Amino acid sequence: MSDTTIPIAKSLIPNAAVKAAYEQNQAEASKPTLPTLTVELPSKGLFYPTNHPLSNGKIEIYQVTARHEDILSNTNLLRKGTVLDEFLKALIATPNVGINDLLIGDKNALFIAARRSAYGDSYTTKIKCPECGAESNVDIDLGKIGPKQLANNISPDKLAFELPNSKKTVVFSLLTHKDEADIDAEIKALAKFGAKNTTTPEITTRLKYTIKAIDGNADRGRIKNFVDNELTAKDSLALRRHVREITPDMDMNFDFTCPECGHQARITVPLGANFFWPNVSDN
Repeated sequence: MSDTTIPIAKSLIPNAAVKAAYEQNQAEASKPTLPTLTVELPSKGLFYPTNHPLSNGKIEIYQVTARHEDILSNTNLLRKGTVLDEFLKALIATPNVGINDLLIGDKNALFIAARRSAYGDSYTTKIKCPECGAESNVDIDLGKIGPKQLANNISPDKLAFELPNSKKTVVFSLLTHKDEADIDAEIKALAKFGAKNTTTPEITTRLKYTIKAIDGNADRGRIKNFVDNELTAKDSLALRRHVREITPDMDMNFDFTCPECGHQARITVPLGANFFWPNVSDN
């Protein structure tokens, strides 16, 4: 008996169960058959629910193709500022995972892996010397960029911090892509409807999303009032530094030596416009 599947018109499928199976098969058939690569997540999967696909600390992404490059050159997406997000969405191959699920550090790991997959490890960009101000072209080996070293005692049930000034204990969470998108949207809305000379409340807005409880009180109104009216600059800075230190991410620093003055420094890899849009003549 032949294994050949004969296409069936949807209108001829008799019941809902068969129809659902048909649609699932069609969806499976339309998925890319490209090879994938495994990306190790800086979070090691520790901060996802145990039943989440990323709890094993890995994600599969498709190798970058010319069709993915079409996304990067889409003028509408470039104008809206969403081009890199749409690019990542198209690359994720692990089932039941969306870009909104990703912790920010894990998302950065995907950017690095995708760039290496697309154009190799060599990344040439301009660096301005912090000492003499001279600009020079620098070749950065992306293959040497790895995850930050995580403290051994970091886990989801230990995301708490005692504020040095007030001595209150705050429980916090690590931000996801969705959190960042919501924060950006809220800040833009506040800037749009606020007075002309009103300061953009970026720090306080981010803290309201980060803090989940104060001395065991998880009421959102209480947290908002605390951030707006009680949180001292000393406590705010200490909390933000602590969160940054324990947040899983890629170590984006490299050793830079200025060719003009010889100044040496640890510099953060600049993710400029040519990170995903290298000069065609250079490739």
